[in-house]
Order: sequence, then structure tokens, then C-alpha cells
Amino acid sequence: MPRPGREQQEQQRRETAKRWAAWLAAALDRMRWTPAAFAAASDGAISRQVASKWLKADHTATAELAIIAARILKADAIEALRAAGHDEIADLAAQIRTDPIGARITHELEAIEDDEWLRWLDDEHARGIVTDDEHRKMRADYLRRKEESIRLMRADYERALRRDQPGNAGNGSSAAM
Repeated sequence: MPRPGREQQEQQRRETAKRWAAWLAAALDRMRWTPAAFAAASDGAISRQVASKWLKADHTATAELAIIAARILKADAIEALRAAGHDEIADLAAQIRTDPIGARITHELEAIEDDEWLRWLDDEHARGIVTDDEHRKMRADYLRRKEESIRLMRADYERALRRDQPGNAGNGSSAAM
């Protein structure tokens, strides 16, 4: 007997596959394409068999294939990502679309604990090469410098945005840099 967690995951997978199938069917209808025409337009990225499995709600697209499908169907990639169940990627894409630098800063802040240098330092500590005190001091110093760098990046971005407000001399290009 399957565990309740597996049943719930399977149910979620089926619901996502149905949502993706409905999105794809609507997009194909809008373009007046058959699955074969869609597959042909993908230049081999999406086979006719895969398109058919998607439309039968047997499978859901990966994030990469959802974006490719949206591009082929001249549809919004964020909508395609959401329909295919890639909400986290869609959220990031939406944030990048509206605030590219702010999205990068947010990503840097969220990824700070997954930093390669910190993993190396933790490994050195685990092997006894770095003492507890050295590890604590080096980690705190690194995080402080990294956070300060991100804060400076955000401040530069916000200054550029203020310069580019209507009535200021900017033309909007400063914030995009």
C-alpha cells in the first residue's frame, strides 16, 4: 500500500499534468495548430509523441521545455511555467521581468548560505584544519563582507532609480546597468 505522501504527490502530479495539458491545448487552438505542427515548429526540441503525452496529461513539461513551448506558441513563458508546475521559477522570472537588478540582489541574499567558499570553510572545519574559533570568525567576517557588498549593490541601484525618475536628468538607462 503506497504511503499517503506518495498518493498526495501523485495527485499533485496529475493535477499539474492536467493544468499543463489545458494550457497547451488552448495555446495550440489559438495558433490553430495540431500537435504534429507544434512538434515540427520546435525543430526537434519537442517530439510529436511528447506533445501527445502532454495533451493527454500523461506528462508535464520541464521548465526548459515549457519555455520553449511558450516561445514556439508565441505565449507568455511565465504562464507556461506556472501551467507546468514550475511556480518557483515563474516567480523568479516575473521578478526579473519587473526588477532585474532587485531580483539579482534578492537571489544573492537568499543564496548566501549556499556559497561555495562557505562550503569549503565548513569542510575545512569538519576536517579539523580550522578551529572552532577560527571558523566562527572567518565565517562571520565573510558573511559581513558579502552582505555589505549586496547592500552597496542595492544602494547603487536605488540611487540610479531615483536619478531616472521623471523630472530628473536620467533617461532610464542608469538603473539597467
